[in-house]
Amino acid sequence: MLAYRQVLAVPGLPRLLATALAARMPMGVTTLAILVAVREATGSFALAGAAVAAYSAASAVALPFLGGVADRRGRRQVLLPCALLHSGLLLAFALAARLGAPGAALVGAAALVGATLPPVSACLRSLWPQVLPAPEQRQSAYALDAIAQEVVFVSGPLLVALIVAVAAAPEALAAAAGFALAGTLAFVAVPAVRRARPAPRRPAGRRSAVSLSALRTVLVAVLLTGVYWGLLQVGISARAVELSGAGLAGVLLALFSAGSFAGGLWYGARSWRAGAVARYAAAFAAVAAATAPLAVADGALTAALCALLAGSAFAPAVSTEFLVLSEIAPAELLTEAFAWASSAMVLGVAAGSVTAGWLTDHVGVAAALAAAPAAIALAAAWIALRRDALAVGSVPAGGGM
Repeated sequence: MLAYRQVLAVPGLPRLLATALAARMPMGVTTLAILVAVREATGSFALAGAAVAAYSAASAVALPFLGGVADRRGRRQVLLPCALLHSGLLLAFALAARLGAPGAALVGAAALVGATLPPVSACLRSLWPQVLPAPEQRQSAYALDAIAQEVVFVSGPLLVALIVAVAAAPEALAAAAGFALAGTLAFVAVPAVRRARPAPRRPAGRRSAVSLSALRTVLVAVLLTGVYWGLLQVGISARAVELSGAGLAGVLLALFSAGSFAGGLWYGARSWRAGAVARYAAAFAAVAAATAPLAVADGALTAALCALLAGSAFAPAVSTEFLVLSEIAPAELLTEAFAWASSAMVLGVAAGSVTAGWLTDHVGVAAALAAAPAAIALAAAWIALRRDALAVGSVPAGGGM
C-alpha cells in the first residue's frame, strides 16, 4: 500500500477526496429518491420512470457543456452556480412532490434538476494531472476515485431507504440538496481547486473534445461499460428474486461493490510496466471473464461468490479508463472529455437497463446476465482494434497542464 501512502501524503489530497465524495453523494441518492417521490405523489410508476428518465437525459446533455465551460472559465465558476441552482431545484422538487404536483410538472422539474447537476466528477478527474503529474501516482488516484464511486452508488440507495423508512421521499431529496450544496462548497474551497487555472486557450478549429478520434474511441467503450452495468443491475435483481427474494438483490449488489473495492485497492497499489493504453483492453476482457459465471449461478451462495468475483475486476477496469482519458485529452479539453464520458455512461446504463428488462421478460434472466459480459467483451474488442488510435492520441503526462 506504499503507493496509496505516497499519494495521500500529498498536502490537501485527503481533503480533496473527502469533499468530492460528499459532493457526489447526490448521484447515489437522487435517482431513487425521485422515483419514490413521484410514485408516492402520483401513484404512477410510468410517471416515476419518466421523471427519472428526464433527470438522467438532462444531466447527460448538460454535463459536456458544463465541462467545456469549466475548461474555459475555471472549475469554481461552474461548480458554485450549479451547486446553488441544483440544491434549490431539489428542494423545490421535494416541496412540489410533497404538495402533490401534477405528474407532468414533476417530470419537467426533474429535467431541470438533472441539467444543473454539478460536474464534480469531471472536475476532479481533470484535476489529477495538475495535482499528481506522475502517471503511477495518477493510477492510484483514479483507483481511489473508482472506489469512491462505488461507495456513492452503494451508500446512496441505502440512505434513501433509511430516510424513507423514518420520514418520506421528499426528505431524501432534501438530503441530496444538502450534500450537493455543502459538499460542492467544501470541494471548491480545497486549495488545489482554488489554485487550479483555466485550461490554455483551445487551438483554432478545435471546438469540442469529441473532435478527437481517440476520445471518440474511449466514449464507445464507456457507453458499452454503461450497457454492461445496466444489464448487470437488472439481471442480478431478477436472479435474486428467482433464488430467494428481492432482499437478496441488495446483498448481491453490495458484494459486487465489495469485490470492486478490494480489486481497485489491489490494482491501484501495484506498479505496472505496461502503460494504461496497453492495459486497457486486457482490463475489460478480465471484467467479461469474471462476470460470465453469474449467468449460470444456480444458488444464493454461488451467486454471491460470482458477484464478488465479477466486482473484483470492475474498479481496475474503470480506473484504467480514467487514466487513459487523462492521457489522450489535452489540457484545454480535459474536463469536457471526462464530462462526455459521464454522459456516455449514463446513456449506456439506461440502454442496458431497458435491454435487460426486455430480455428478462421475453427470454429469461440468464440471457440478461449473459448479455452483460458480452457487452464488456465487445468493449474490450473495440479497444484492441482501436489501440493505434489511442496510442496516437496520447498526450504527455500531465496533459500539458
